[in-house]
Amino acid sequence: MLTVTQAVSHIAYVTGCPEARVTQFARELIDQGVFPKSSGRRIARIHPHEAMWLLPCVAFADRRVDAYEVAKTVMRLPYRGGSDGESFIFEDTLKDLLEPFEGDGSEGDRPQHSLRMYSNVNGSFAAEVVVHCKGGPDFLEFWSQPSWGGLARRSYEVSREGVTILRNILNRDDDVRFSPLG
Repeated sequence: MLTVTQAVSHIAYVTGCPEARVTQFARELIDQGVFPKSSGRRIARIHPHEAMWLLPCVAFADRRVDAYEVAKTVMRLPYRGGSDGESFIFEDTLKDLLEPFEGDGSEGDRPQHSLRMYSNVNGSFAAEVVVHCKGGPDFLEFWSQPSWGGLARRSYEVSREGVTILRNILNRDDDVRFSPLG
């Protein structure tokens, strides 16, 4: 588990977004009850997957007051693939994605993932998790409205390396803070 300050530092490091901007989004998420509020010596901690609520904010929120609604909408996008009635949301997939690798100690056999998020001019969102396997990529698609005809106002991608870095630093046990400048 990590503090909100550590989560802000890690997300700012991986996305290249200024830490002050990510801090503003985190404060809004605290005000809305997504993240717990620290008080005095009691420093609140969050799970690594909860830090991922900051990603849609960095990608799409223009103002602090937009952060909660944007993050809530993106994180709760339903899965639209598969024919066997699977029902889960984008947030569930990110939680599984950030779990530490439980294997022989190397992540070489673990499929790598990248994230893509989109917004269109109507204010609706879509996301996909790309699973990079030996047989080629597989796509997990999340959206609340049907196809937009390929038109997106904004798109945001976290590469395979970015997802791996996020998984590693969000699951660290120490109190290291990262800075883009070293």
